[in-house]
Amino acid sequence: LLFISTNANTTTPTYGLQVAPGANRNAMAFGATTDPDAAYVGQSNLVYRRSGSTFVATTALPAGAATITDVAMDIDNPNLVWAVDDNQVFRSFDGGASWADITSNLPSISSFDFRTIEFIRDVDGDRVALGTRSGVFIADATGTNWTLFGTALPDVLVFDLRYIESQRRLIAGTLGRG
Repeated sequence: LLFISTNANTTTPTYGLQVAPGANRNAMAFGATTDPDAAYVGQSNLVYRRSGSTFVATTALPAGAATITDVAMDIDNPNLVWAVDDNQVFRSFDGGASWADITSNLPSISSFDFRTIEFIRDVDGDRVALGTRSGVFIADATGTNWTLFGTALPDVLVFDLRYIESQRRLIAGTLGRG
């Protein structure tokens, strides 16, 4: 379930149901610099985009898409969005009207079990980072070539990623050897 409040700072805030049961609890991206109401949510093998006060399904992902584990959005361009399932990465340049499978070279360099994706806005060029069973991989935001990110992270399952732009720091949430 996803509830949204437009008056959370009041003494009696109200919350409205935006996405019905079944939404993937970790698969959401919310807010962009150009559109603070922009939002995407993964539910089963579909991605939903906020349209006004409701969420509507985007075009279906390419064949083979499984349960969406995470979504990410370019915070300067809410039409540029990524979705990831356990073994594929998808990208849309048009807010989900069309999707492309950008898994590309990942099967040859990483174990499957993709868990999380994070947009990285950076002065050296925007990127996306992908948390997998084999660590973190990175690609240019508009590219399809993935490379291992960093050298000190053990070969470990990455459950979540967060980028702190002011520190140019990517934080990886792991289990075990992290």
